[in-house]
Amino acid sequence: MKELPKYIEEQISRSGEDHFLEFKEKTSNIRQILIEVCAFSNSQGGQLFVGVKDSGKVVGVKDPDGELEYLKGKLEIGLKPMVYPKFNQFTLGMGRGLIQLEIPESPEKPIGVVTEGKKWPIAYKRSGEESIRMGPVERESLSFKKQGNRSGLKYGSLEHKILGSIDSEPKNLSQIQKITKVQRPVLIRKLALMYSRELLEVKLEGGKEFF
Repeated sequence: MKELPKYIEEQISRSGEDHFLEFKEKTSNIRQILIEVCAFSNSQGGQLFVGVKDSGKVVGVKDPDGELEYLKGKLEIGLKPMVYPKFNQFTLGMGRGLIQLEIPESPEKPIGVVTEGKKWPIAYKRSGEESIRMGPVERESLSFKKQGNRSGLKYGSLEHKILGSIDSEPKNLSQIQKITKVQRPVLIRKLALMYSRELLEVKLEGGKEFF
């Protein structure tokens, strides 16, 4: 196990948590760690350190080898599709160590957290120094962006009706559905295609997507 490089120690103490950096003191709340890794994978990537307080104080974890294997096992079964962070360990002395996860932006996004009682994994993204749940349209749009030109958008009467329902006042999915009478799965798909082609903007407010 390597000693903690000075530049990483300075990065942690100087930067604090941000869009690309997250601290966790322990692995006890493993679901939150899964959410952070998921969010980085669906965004532009980032780093997660286990053994660091929110304040940026490096305290390390006991049995870093065991904690690392525990993390790897939980990530393997807790995220779908799988992600492949780079794991690094640094010794802090007295049997304690610091674990670093370097998480790249995933080419397989949307990545989701496997959740008991839910049919589909729940996707998250990074927003500032927080990891927030993605709405259904933004999540679906990631699949279209991944497909590139293969996910063609045909602008017909249905698309005209949907865009026509979005005037100067932002509307959420339920409001657009009420106006257009389009079935929800079809509406999500059409809005996602439009968003992936930058024909409309999406903002998350109060846990709902507004267009």
